[in-house]
Amino acid sequence: MENMHLRRVRTMPRHSQSLTMAPYSSVSLVEQLEDRILCHEKTTAALVEHAFRIKDDIVNSLQKMQNKGGGDRLARLFLEEHIRNITAIVKQLNRDIEVLQEQIRARD
Repeated sequence: MENMHLRRVRTMPRHSQSLTMAPYSSVSLVEQLEDRILCHEKTTAALVEHAFRIKDDIVNSLQKMQNKGGGDRLARLFLEEHIRNITAIVKQLNRDIEVLQEQIRARD
């Protein structure tokens, strides 16, 4: 009798076998993807917050320099740093998006 049961499982169509396993694996995969998305969102929020702090520092410094009548070189340095930070944030976001898209394609 036991062998007959095994034969039934083996002769079961492949699509039926994959369907029986899909709910468990897809749930855990969805949870993993959600966790990764949450982590990426937190990282992105921290990077954006940092960029805005730098922007505020630049604006404050520029206002002080305008009142003093100079500081073009320092203003340029602040602006260059801000541009580098924004560029780094955009690159990181692009990498995060690519990773998530690849994970979604692999899941589907």
